[in-house]
Amino acid sequence: MLEWIIDQYQVSTDKRSGITNDPNRDDDPQYIMRLIGEVTTVVFRSPKAAALLCSAPLHDSSGEFFAPWEILYGVIEFLTVNTP
Repeated sequence: MLEWIIDQYQVSTDKRSGITNDPNRDDDPQYIMRLIGEVTTVVFRSPKAAALLCSAPLHDSSGEFFAPWEILYGVIEFLTVNTP
């Protein structure tokens, strides 16, 4: 994933058209560093999130099944609160 980001976020010029693609943002020079940090964070949190999803309860104490979005919300909330 990191290789793809680095490959995509380079200034390049199309040989046929001569159009230059510059993904750098003049208004946000730290964008690429934040993007790499966010991707790295997702990669390291993914196994934990998968484990939480596998062990998440499917129903509440009354036997009523949770909606899928409720389970995902619980995992996201847990990761947000318990990960620096």
